[in-house]
Amino acid sequence: MGDPFSVSVGIGGIIQLADLVVNRTWPFLKEVKNQRLEISKLSSEVASLAGILHSLRLLSEGGAVPIKHGDILECQLTLEGLRDRLKKADGTSSGKRDQVKKLAQQLCFPYERVEMQKILERLERLKSTFNLALTAESIASQIDLKADVKAVKDELFRRKKLEAKIELYEK
Repeated sequence: MGDPFSVSVGIGGIIQLADLVVNRTWPFLKEVKNQRLEISKLSSEVASLAGILHSLRLLSEGGAVPIKHGDILECQLTLEGLRDRLKKADGTSSGKRDQVKKLAQQLCFPYERVEMQKILERLERLKSTFNLALTAESIASQIDLKADVKAVKDELFRRKKLEAKIELYEK
């Protein structure tokens, strides 16, 4: 994406979007009795994605993040699509419950289940991509740490040899 600050801010916005999607799935758990499992899975997948994004945001605050801008954009677009779809249930009037029922009825069609499965698969792929980035960064950090430990060990060994020579010279 760019500098670590803009990456962190961008990921922070996506985390808020994920939290909003999770919150908007709750009314559907009450209204859509025959698809509770799918809706619960959707909510769980988005919440899990948000957790991974929190880790990425923390990582981005420390420097570069090994993820592609396209993956972040795809995540954002996916969550925006979910938010917009669930937003139809929003309303401030007493008709909110009717709007939720109307959207719930739309979610009951078999085509919608197929669409829901595709969304779940996309979310799972994004989670895997971001987890892979976290793993790669973790491995890179371990390699750096190992090199640092080796450098310290080499320096200690050098000093020990030097001290041994000094002791011999003083005798």
